[in-house]
Amino acid sequence: MFECIGGDVMAILAHWQLQQPTSKYAQVAALLTLLWIAFPLLLQLPMGVGIFFGLLFGIRLVLTSLGIGGIPTWLNIVLLIAAGLAVYVQLQTLFGQQGGVALLLLMVVIKSFEGQSTRDWQVLLVASLFLVVGGLLFQQTLQIGVWLLCAVSMIFGSLCLLNGLSWREAWRNTLLSLGLSIPLMVVLFLTMPRFSEPLWRLPVQSPAAKTGLSTELTLGDMASVIESNELAFNVTFEETFLPKLRQMYWRTMVMNDFDGNTWHANTGRTLAQETFLENVAPAKVAYVMTLHDFQGHIPALQQVVSWDESIFLRENQVVTAKRRYSQLRQVSMQSVVSDRIGERLSSYQIKRWTELPEQSNLKTIALAQSWKNQGLSDEQLIQKALRYYQEQKFQYSLSPGKLEQNRQQVDQFLFDTKVGFCEHYATSFVILMRAAGIPARVVTGYLGGSFNETGQFWQVRGKEAHAWAEVWLEQEQAWVRVDPTSSVSASRIDDGINAALPENMSQIEGNWPAPLQRWLATSQYYWQQWVVNYDANNQKALFSNLGSGVFAVVKGLLVWVLVLLLTLGPIVWWWRRQYRQQIDPLEAGFLLIKHHFMEDEHEDKWRIGALELQDWLKQHQLLTEQWQLLLQQYTHWRYDPSSQASEDELWHWYAQVKKQLKHSR
Repeated sequence: MFECIGGDVMAILAHWQLQQPTSKYAQVAALLTLLWIAFPLLLQLPMGVGIFFGLLFGIRLVLTSLGIGGIPTWLNIVLLIAAGLAVYVQLQTLFGQQGGVALLLLMVVIKSFEGQSTRDWQVLLVASLFLVVGGLLFQQTLQIGVWLLCAVSMIFGSLCLLNGLSWREAWRNTLLSLGLSIPLMVVLFLTMPRFSEPLWRLPVQSPAAKTGLSTELTLGDMASVIESNELAFNVTFEETFLPKLRQMYWRTMVMNDFDGNTWHANTGRTLAQETFLENVAPAKVAYVMTLHDFQGHIPALQQVVSWDESIFLRENQVVTAKRRYSQLRQVSMQSVVSDRIGERLSSYQIKRWTELPEQSNLKTIALAQSWKNQGLSDEQLIQKALRYYQEQKFQYSLSPGKLEQNRQQVDQFLFDTKVGFCEHYATSFVILMRAAGIPARVVTGYLGGSFNETGQFWQVRGKEAHAWAEVWLEQEQAWVRVDPTSSVSASRIDDGINAALPENMSQIEGNWPAPLQRWLATSQYYWQQWVVNYDANNQKALFSNLGSGVFAVVKGLLVWVLVLLLTLGPIVWWWRRQYRQQIDPLEAGFLLIKHHFMEDEHEDKWRIGALELQDWLKQHQLLTEQWQLLLQQYTHWRYDPSSQASEDELWHWYAQVKKQLKHSR
């Protein structure tokens, strides 16, 4: 009965405490926590949502500083309706990735206007945990991982402040709890069954490309994105292969239709058919890429001969994803590193790849036809065009200037400006080849990359975006890569983009020191490999290291024992530490003795001291030599001012009491 009454009293006290107002400092801590959580979300949401959030947050902060708790319920309802309208006007939906997160963010900040009691602020912080998960739907970078850890720490620290702890106690308990939970978190992350793909791989909601690659190409597009240092993808080759920069042409889009101003890629879903001929002479090279797909397109070295089940090989040697994702994916392929793609073309296909718009770039077409009339072979025509760029002293420039959108852009470039970037040379070369009757096409993708020696992987960034040409040679029955940019800037092909840019733009990587940049790149790579892309295949590969058979079982058991020690050991240590802090071993042991011997006696007997207990035990012939020594030791430590016992001695005495109690049963 007493236990039931005590439980009811504790429940009443807990409910009363939740209804009490909180300190101003705890409220400010909760609001700052919400601001920290909202920051990366606002970068992904429309500006209107950010402005509305900032307005609500500012008002709530002012109210808190003035000591005003909540606002009327009807006003909260008005704010909720306004929030829903704001999200719908900006995104045309209240659901999905952006719509759902935006609405939840505004609802949480509106919840702060109900902040009259401890419970209201606790609910706000718990709702903030859902916002943290929402942040992972947009990005899973290493920076977001650090943000998440700080956000969780701030949430639990604020909860401690709301429950009356001081700043120092709140953060000490928060950091201790997180430190104890990290080993268990790691074990659960590694061992829980995984899906074949990460949970946050959501379908793409917007077709916009972030790296400058697109299904369309107009002269000047590549130059406008070359200053982007955004990471396009990481790639790891098999250990025996270390490519040169000029070998790393990452084909992404193949442009086939030209309207005089803009190239358009063939985005059809036709699979590569038997017209594809494998070039078996060079060795195959395997590689694994971690990337955001580009509107469903995957960069690849030509020519691809093997690929994983998440991607397709399409016509024109274009690789596409079976399912587009808005976040990182990992794909593996094998390619023959070659400048040729074997393919037999029909007469219809030859006509298709030699088509040119009417009344467009007439001077360029006339120039190519004059070369053709000289009786030159296809190879000679290719070399004639490449020499033309050199003989006419064309220049490679990041700022070639704008050309008029009058369907005569190639004429302007070849005969007037003579200054261009990679797409100018690729486009003009393909027009010259088609005008001479040679099938040709523009290919866009990336050229080169930066090698990270620490992690042994390559990083390809937006600045490596490139355009080149492919021509079909009848005598070889193959598409041959021709990069006309090499005629005016060989350093771009052999040494990378930095070597080809002006000195004041050669270091696009940023202002961080080189060692720090390398360390950040390596950290980001391993984060992507072992955290973001840790799926069922990676889990299987990790545990396959245990081997098979009886030895594997023994090794597995040893591993699990070690894992349990590493995860449960800290928790057991913390529990024992908390237990010792809350219990006085002398009083606890003495109460155990009285409870054991006097359980059926009158209630007043519980008030007797150690000497009286000895007399009672002696009277009932229960006082053994061991009990007498234990009680005398208790009396000495409890009542002798000169006695000083260490904590270990007290707990040893307590252990001896429990041991004797077992023997007395």
